[in-house]
Amino acid sequence: MDWDGELHDDDLHSHFSEGIDAILDVSVFTTLGTVLPWSVWLNPDPPVSITRLVGFSIGILALRRIPAVLAIARWVPEIRTMKEALFVGWFGPMGIGAIYYALKACKLPTNQVD
Repeated sequence: MDWDGELHDDDLHSHFSEGIDAILDVSVFTTLGTVLPWSVWLNPDPPVSITRLVGFSIGILALRRIPAVLAIARWVPEIRTMKEALFVGWFGPMGIGAIYYALKACKLPTNQVD
């Protein structure tokens, strides 16, 4: 329980932002669903082969974040070495957060039934 109502105010703002986020998500997905050329997507003879799609996805993973992090690494004081820059570039903020939570979960007590 809070005495000054600050927690209650923060809770009201978080629900408002979640509602706005949901409205924007629905509108974007509805717009994309109506604009996409479904006849091309449902074509049994696709214009792009699976190997090109796999190569494209690997290229995106390798070239999207790593060059950006390497370009800004000298201005980020937390990144001290090239090895750290490559690590951050590959895993990104979401990957580092996942590693953090995985390490925290390893330290949680387990209820073992003997």
